[in-house]
Amino acid sequence: MFAHRTRARCPDRDPPVARSDRYPRRMTVAASFYDEVLRELIVAIGAALFLAHGFALLKRKRDGEQRAVTSGARSGKVKGASRAVAAGRTRDGELVQVPFARSAAFCVLGFVMMVAGIASLTT
Repeated sequence: MFAHRTRARCPDRDPPVARSDRYPRRMTVAASFYDEVLRELIVAIGAALFLAHGFALLKRKRDGEQRAVTSGARSGKVKGASRAVAAGRTRDGELVQVPFARSAAFCVLGFVMMVAGIASLTT
């Protein structure tokens, strides 16, 4: 119905449009702020994963020794006594020790996230 007219750019009248002028200043500042915050969150989550699972792996041996002392005091006739030791869980469903493979994998994942986040913040 209506023909869309496009005006050809005249180099004498119209200065070339720079790429940075395409968006308003506020939008780029806000996008930069949120980008920075997300990078910092990745570093924080990665560091939390790395430290928490690292400490859990360090505490693993002590937890096993402590559980062995308390499970030795239990009688074999107590319902679920042998099951708790065999399954590695207490009656309440808590783990006796943290699983090594899972904690090591999360520790490595957290370290990679932390290093990648720090690298993205510095560049």
